[in-house]
Amino acid sequence: MLVREISLSYGKALRVPSEVIKPKIGCADDAVPFLRSVLLGPEEKFCVLYLMEDHKLIGYSIFQSGATNMVWVSNGGILRRALLCGASKMVVSHNHPTDEVDPSFQDKNLTKALIVSGSVLGIPLVDHIIISENKYFSYAETGRMRDLVNELIPVNMALHG
Repeated sequence: MLVREISLSYGKALRVPSEVIKPKIGCADDAVPFLRSVLLGPEEKFCVLYLMEDHKLIGYSIFQSGATNMVWVSNGGILRRALLCGASKMVVSHNHPTDEVDPSFQDKNLTKALIVSGSVLGIPLVDHIIISENKYFSYAETGRMRDLVNELIPVNMALHG
């Protein structure tokens, strides 16, 4: 599958060539095969899928390759690219080189931070998917995304007045 990786450019407007496929990412099952193709390996990597309002994929960015058990990412960098490519929604994902896909404390905190910061900018985080070679964990499919959003409603209300 040919999908365009987002590159930052402050000159001309971002244009996606017509031969680039814009698959629809409606659920984790739609995203996981592509995510495995770009993320699996001996070290953790972090990827963001930028989506249109109708969940069609605009493009993706690989933000960081890390160690075997962690990767560092920046909310600002993720959201900056979302704004530059005109994304309406985003899905974040990273791999666990081991076959363990349960979210860590850091995974939960990152997800919460992206829910809040994405909400402020009107670019909601729709899922955080943790993948391994044989399985995956989806915050949206397990209901944990909804739980985190509900937990953060008072924070969102304070931010939006």
